[in-house]
Amino acid sequence: MENIRTKRLTIAETDAETAAKAADAETEELSMREMLEALPLDQVDKALEDTDAVLQLCKELGDALDPEQKRYFGAWDSDGKLIGCMTVSQWDSDCPELGLNIVKEYQTQGYGYEFAQAIIPVLFELTGAEKLLHRIRIDNEASEKLAKKLRGVLQPSRSKIEEMTLRRYFIYR
Repeated sequence: MENIRTKRLTIAETDAETAAKAADAETEELSMREMLEALPLDQVDKALEDTDAVLQLCKELGDALDPEQKRYFGAWDSDGKLIGCMTVSQWDSDCPELGLNIVKEYQTQGYGYEFAQAIIPVLFELTGAEKLLHRIRIDNEASEKLAKKLRGVLQPSRSKIEEMTLRRYFIYR
């Protein structure tokens, strides 16, 4: 893939190590733990009773971890500073999954939208997919706002556990 240039960014394929620099793993883990701990236990217990749904969600999340099916794309500003990275998992599937991380100091400045708007058409061409999945933690308002801005279509929850933890958006070609 040739580099993509936008008004403020240069976008190129990169590696997992660079992508990890854009993610604040410690904050993400803490935030996720806090979100899960805040869920009402009686509702969690009830949601976990649907073992098929729990297993399906675990399988999907596990599939997204397959390093052989991941590609990484980074965005840098004109000074060469890393602004963010997009991980595309399940690359060879009919619906690859997007994960976007913007470096904390660049959040809420429109970089995520600029990056996603530039790379998504290229991803459709590279993967041949007709839709992309953007799975968002239920408490991540910024990502949900971005998904809507990208004309993402919210999908119905398929289980109680998913309803309590995630939102799924399809972004169509």
